[in-house]
Parts: sequence; C-alpha cells; structure tokens
Amino acid sequence: MKNKVFTAGLALTVLTVFFASCENPAAQAEDYGSTGKFVAIASGSGDTAWSEDGKTWNSGGRLPADIDPENGLRIGVTWIGIAYGRGKLAAVSYDSFDDIKAAWSADGLAWTEADLPEVEDVPVVANLQDVAYGNGKFVAVASTSAGNNRAAYSADGGSTWTASSSLPSGDWYGVAYGNGKFVAVDGSSGKKTAASADGAAWTVGGSLPTVTGYWSAVVYGNGKFIAFSTVGDTVYSTDDGETWSGKESGLPAGIRKAVYGGNRFAAVCGGNSDSNKAAWSTDGVSWTEVTLPATTGWQDAAYGKGVFVAVAEDTAAWSEDGADWTAATLPPLQQGASWAAVTFIQAY
Repeated sequence: MKNKVFTAGLALTVLTVFFASCENPAAQAEDYGSTGKFVAIASGSGDTAWSEDGKTWNSGGRLPADIDPENGLRIGVTWIGIAYGRGKLAAVSYDSFDDIKAAWSADGLAWTEADLPEVEDVPVVANLQDVAYGNGKFVAVASTSAGNNRAAYSADGGSTWTASSSLPSGDWYGVAYGNGKFVAVDGSSGKKTAASADGAAWTVGGSLPTVTGYWSAVVYGNGKFIAFSTVGDTVYSTDDGETWSGKESGLPAGIRKAVYGGNRFAAVCGGNSDSNKAAWSTDGVSWTEVTLPATTGWQDAAYGKGVFVAVAEDTAAWSEDGADWTAATLPPLQQGASWAAVTFIQAY
C-alpha cells in the first residue's frame, strides 16, 4: 500500500498559527510543537481540531478518508485513538474492511496514511481499539484481527507498523505505557491483562475480577496502572499488571477513558445512564464522582499545560482539577461524524 498524504485547505490565518515557514517542513513541525497543543480527531469525517489551552478550538488538518461520489462527504474510517511521541502523532481506526487503519503526522495538519502489515492486500491487524506511546514506539491493540494478531507497533513515528501475534486472543480495548512497560486490558470473558516492553513480545499478566460489564480502559500514573470497567469498577496494579488489587465499585458507569496529570487522575463516561459523569482521584483508589457540562457520549481525555480536556461526540470540556468542568466548543462536523479522541502535544 502506498502512502498518501492528506492535507486541509485552511485559511491563511490558521496556517500562520502552525507554520514558521511555508517552505520548511522541519520548521513547520517545530513551530507547531514549540508551545504544546491539544489535538482532537473525529470519527467518520477524519476532521481534526487543535487548541492551545483546551478552551478555544480551531479546525486542523484532515485524516485520510474516502469520498462519497454522490454527496461529496468524507466516509469510511472510524478513527478511534490518537497518541503523541517524539514529535509525531499517530492515529488508529477501528475499521475492519477499509484499507485505512492508521495515519501519522508531524504537525497535525498534513496526515499520511500508514503502512500496516497485509497478506494479499488484506490487513492482518484490524479493529484497532487504542494506541499508546512509550520507549520510542507507538503500540496499538485490537479486539479482533486476521491471523490472531491483536497488536501492532511502530518504531518510525507511526509510518510503518509490524504485527504481533504474541498478544493472546481477546477483546483488547485499552493500552497504556508506564514504568517501562505497555499494559493492555482484555474486555472479553477471559478478563486477561498483558504486558510488553516493546509491543512485540507480550506476557500474560494477572486476571481481572469478574464484573457484570467488561473491562474497557487502562491508564498509568502515580506508580500504578488503573483498569476500569463499564459498570463502575476499578482495580490497580503496582507490578506492571502481574497482580491487580483493590476492586472498588461506585464510579460512574461507562468509563470510556482516563488520563493522569497534575498529580491526579480524571476519567470520563462514554455511555449508559451516567453519560454526563466523570470522576477524579489523587491515588487511583478512592474516587470522587463529578458532573460534566453535557449529557452525551464522552470519548476521551488528555492533560497538558495544567488543564484536563475531554471530548465528546459533539462537544468538549476543560478542567484545571478534574472536578469542576467547563464546556468548550469544537468545530462543527458533517452529518454522521463525531469527535472521538484527543491528545496533547508537548513542547519540544
């Protein structure tokens, strides 16, 4: 599969915010990351948005997408996760059949379709669910894939990916990096966890407790990996997922994603009856439930510049402490598209 570059036709006033020089790609990337920015991506249309403070948002570049010849709308790619590391952004999609599964960018404006491993033009890693960065690599995990490949990793900034078959079968919904290890959680009935130093070789860790829903997310912070279930349960591990302790109930149902920053955790709900709820914690064990500005499908959260940012299908919110949240407005999307993920680009 040949790489394709996708850019957005943006007004000059937007371009000048990102680019130090229209003639120098290296200067473009350096200027974009010099102060740190949040970047959000949309599922369906592939639109992106950026913000310097999490409060005011601007339209960004566009991720790869097919174009419907009948109405000209962008279709076909369910973008679901984004991560940042070493001057590069990597985005992954959930799609099973479309040949676009990942993309990378140095500046958030120009996006290039990534090469995922294929056999006879069929990707061997599909249904990607989450992506994380650590130890010089992007690592993505999947729920189901051809050839029993449940993970893929990239060591070149998200341009080319290698499949890993050592992650056992399961619905791997979340992955996080910390303490030199990637840890993934399995949402299937197997309730497995697994750890890897490089995204290639995985070791099965301790089993997660039985819950009425499924385990959906994992985050690292304060020396712990924290796993979340869809029904408000959480457990933690201080030994890279080998053992899990402290099952707690009472969090809002439907935790979708969590983030650590400013010496505390913040988690947001993506559905069920608690779709306007979030929670925060200083230790990952005791949690306080709070209310988000809108009742909608909150999808992801990020932290940077002393601010937590959460994105939902059609809105955003920001908080300085994870407890008090204020609504923010994301750029409008075409019909059928929705905001899906957010990350923070650190200054470099």
